[in-house]
Amino acid sequence: MVALVATGGYMMATAWGRVVWLSVTLGALVLMAVLALAITRPRMAAALRSLGDAQEALSSASARSWGEGILWMSLQLRLGIAVAIVFLMAVKPGLTIAVTAVAIGALLGLVSGVLTGSGAPRARRSQDSFAAATGSRDRAETRA
Repeated sequence: MVALVATGGYMMATAWGRVVWLSVTLGALVLMAVLALAITRPRMAAALRSLGDAQEALSSASARSWGEGILWMSLQLRLGIAVAIVFLMAVKPGLTIAVTAVAIGALLGLVSGVLTGSGAPRARRSQDSFAAATGSRDRAETRA
């Protein structure tokens, strides 16, 4: 990441000069890093600590910490900002549109995170519900 920002900064200084959309893009990258450090890193560290030995089965508390909704929302938020950065790279807008695009990307990412809930654990619950409703799990267990 440091190499990417350093080479991009060099190209910005030599080839592009002081262009507004590039400054907003760099600010959005810093925002993504801050979000990852402030929100995701502590929760992931706690989830990994709760795992303990890799040979043990996941306890319900460990599974809940991995599927915690804030981790999913953090991911969606950062993905929304990343999509906004791609938009800035393609369109190269002025300051107002650039800042608005990042704000809209962040908002859409946050809304996506809230609407989709806790991500993968929800999908697993849906599979379990489907299997229970259709009896497919019982058939799969009898085949094995």
